[in-house]
Amino acid sequence: MVVAMAFVPDSQELKSGLIIFRRGDVRHRRWYCRIKVPGGDRYKTVALKTSDIETARERAFDHDADIRFRIKHEVPVFNRPFSQVTA
Repeated sequence: MVVAMAFVPDSQELKSGLIIFRRGDVRHRRWYCRIKVPGGDRYKTVALKTSDIETARERAFDHDADIRFRIKHEVPVFNRPFSQVTA
């Protein structure tokens, strides 16, 4: 699956609901991941802080596992509500 956003020239689906991508609107070549939060229509995007594809894959799977752990143990997935971010 390829993410259909103009600023994402390079993406890979690691599994359903987990993709890694590089942004085209920045100068660096570091990877990000987008994780679908189970049980809803929300996504969490995380900067993986690496330009190495193998390291990016490992970190993406680690973040995915962390999200699943948080959901299972009822720990908040997001630090701040959207209303605080946009205020």
